[in-house]
Amino acid sequence: MSDNSIAPDDGITRSTLDLAFEPLRLSIGPGNARMNWRLTLTNAGEAHIVGLRVWSDLVSTRTAAPDREDLSGPDTMQARLHQIRMLAPGEEAALSGEWQLPRDKFVPFLGLTQKILPLVRLRMVGAGILPTRQAYLVGKRAVQDDAMPEALACDGALQVHSSLVAAPVGRRKNRAAIASESDAA
Repeated sequence: MSDNSIAPDDGITRSTLDLAFEPLRLSIGPGNARMNWRLTLTNAGEAHIVGLRVWSDLVSTRTAAPDREDLSGPDTMQARLHQIRMLAPGEEAALSGEWQLPRDKFVPFLGLTQKILPLVRLRMVGAGILPTRQAYLVGKRAVQDDAMPEALACDGALQVHSSLVAAPVGRRKNRAAIASESDAA
């Protein structure tokens, strides 16, 4: 089951891309954080998605409500790139990998130098879908099921987290939605 999808309503037949992001393990040490992850993409539409490119990166955010700067990535020149030749209607593909975040790039969560809240950023472009971005906050499961993930300790000792949750940040936005928001502002 997907945790997010988008289908533009502009009269043009495009596919709907469903995403299921899964953080598998996060190790936080004295020099960096390393996250192993899996992303399953499903073409839930009626048209093929051709030449799908997925850029991804890992940063940390200072609040549970990331700001526009946090959500502006990933930068296609520095992010990891995965390519999928084609996704037929109903077809799914799984991507996996590892991101590294150097310790000097940690942003203290709520100003607490011993806590970080990882933010995964994705950008997807392909024929048959509108260019799309999605972000996920990653952390420990909160006490309340509907709460955002909890920030993780980063006190310099090696810590390995394997019971992580990912919460999508807002709804994925395509260029048309972003343009209409900026026109309204």
